[in-house]
Amino acid sequence: MKNVILGVLLVMFVCAAPSLVDAIELSTIQNAIERSGARWEAMVPDETNPMRSGLLDERGSSHSGHTLKEMKMTSAGSIPSHFDWRNAGGKNYVTPVRNQKNCGSCWAFSLVGAMESLALIALEIPGTDMDLSEQTLVSCSNAGSCDGGGIGTAAEHLRKSGIPKEACYTYRAYNTECGLICTDSLGLYSSYNIQNWVNICDGSAPDINVLKSMLVTLGPLSVGYAVYEDFYSYRSGIYSHVSGDKMGLHAVLLVGFDDREGYFIVKNSWGPTWGEEGYFRIAYSEMTNDVAFANTAVGLMGLSAPENRILPEITVNGQRNLVVKAGETISVAVRLDPVNQTQADNKDWWIWMVGPDGTFGYDVAAKSWQGGLVPIKLPIFQLNPYLIWDGVLSTPGDYHFYFAIDDNNDGIFDGTWQGSAGLYVSNP
Repeated sequence: MKNVILGVLLVMFVCAAPSLVDAIELSTIQNAIERSGARWEAMVPDETNPMRSGLLDERGSSHSGHTLKEMKMTSAGSIPSHFDWRNAGGKNYVTPVRNQKNCGSCWAFSLVGAMESLALIALEIPGTDMDLSEQTLVSCSNAGSCDGGGIGTAAEHLRKSGIPKEACYTYRAYNTECGLICTDSLGLYSSYNIQNWVNICDGSAPDINVLKSMLVTLGPLSVGYAVYEDFYSYRSGIYSHVSGDKMGLHAVLLVGFDDREGYFIVKNSWGPTWGEEGYFRIAYSEMTNDVAFANTAVGLMGLSAPENRILPEITVNGQRNLVVKAGETISVAVRLDPVNQTQADNKDWWIWMVGPDGTFGYDVAAKSWQGGLVPIKLPIFQLNPYLIWDGVLSTPGDYHFYFAIDDNNDGIFDGTWQGSAGLYVSNP
């Protein structure tokens, strides 16, 4: 019994980052960085950010048929010296940084991040916040939970069952029942699947050219590595391990690399205030030491998007969130990409704004704003983009623009929405 209790305590310790200020003084890390000639800057970790890990070691798991043997790889001579999916041909195929919060679900965020990028690439919609549901993997995949999970098993779930949009099962950051997932009526929440996935490496250091080739060929990759205490203090620069004990395994999204300075570009899931706006750079050298960066790596292939889908996007001056001064001219647009919406001829839908002066609905037919929610009784059609506001807002405060659809066909707005944009109007 004593050994069991100690084992449980050890697992709990590995999955959650403790207050590392007590474990390693910032000055100790800074001295270690200086002594080793490392190229990164440290800071006191934000104690309000749980910075959880949660990747489980799946080496030896039976995932047959997902090897590199059949893969066509870019030759080493054709791999660019610098590549970043956030700026591939001037287009961004990486969705915004998320926050897994106090849940060991890094494995889910890593895989979903790869899935979202695959969707942006396959559907040719760069710059879109394709927000898919991490909670579906946490609660419905049998790949793991807030106590940790494996990216291979999760990738297999994406192949067999897929995942819906975030609005179908919003992220809770705790273990919940799969039964809370939404019902699929109009196809708004139909699952996005992959046709296959590849296990690029399974516990051993990959050939760096193979890893880079897979990144360029397939899109952002879900990768794992060992987290040490000093990593929680990372602020900027090119990380390399200099001090502290191993805290557990972590999964992240590999989006780029740079041969000139020898580093990978990686998207984390600890929110945009951590590191370099939610990202970090890590030296190539960390592939072959105890950090074992990308010794676990999975690539996704072949997006299967819902045949009956709606992709709404609202922007203010081309952005999702914006701050302007009262009296400044702004343009608010709705981009709507309905595909095979044969079931939607008799559905009501809404575009509306909530601000300091109240709630106003937009009437597409009349091209005007009216008080309250105004159902649009027209078949859902292409809006690419459709200008719903072009003028000034004089009253300071928060404004929110929304898009929603009557997905259960009851003719009543049920309080859910599928697209939104925020705006703050300050005093002149």
